[in-house]
Amino acid sequence: MPYLECDTDIGKVVFLGDNKTNQNILTIKNNLPPFIAWCQGYQPKTKEYAFCIPPYRIIGLTVGLIGEQLFNPDEAKKKIAGLQRKLSSLLNKIESKKTHENLLARVNRLSEENRLSKRIADFMRFIIYLSDSAKYDPETLTVSQFQTGENAWKAIEEWSDIQI
Repeated sequence: MPYLECDTDIGKVVFLGDNKTNQNILTIKNNLPPFIAWCQGYQPKTKEYAFCIPPYRIIGLTVGLIGEQLFNPDEAKKKIAGLQRKLSSLLNKIESKKTHENLLARVNRLSEENRLSKRIADFMRFIIYLSDSAKYDPETLTVSQFQTGENAWKAIEEWSDIQI
């Protein structure tokens, strides 16, 4: 099995590849240090390595800064949940009637009624799915997932500035 050893601030870490894609190894090799990697790994029985990262267990990788701060997965989850609340407020502006529908059903209905374009409805669904996933899935939100959620919200805001 292919592997890559890295000296880190916690000791030597080994990233294991697989026999098909070597995704872990390529992820590390394609980024110049310094960077922060969020991984799901384990402490091996051997004292040679501080941690062992199995294939497909790099959750996120941050090279440098995002805005003014380093990426924090817990804060990202909170921000994505905030986007879902903003989405709910936006839908209340689109239609003022009270509804007992969940957010996803409401987006689907408004899209079917042509009150939302298909593309904007897809962005809204993505934010709903991402927020639900961040809330209920134990895996950490990755940098690219977070950035995609923020970009989806920007597209929704641009649309709402014109349409509402």
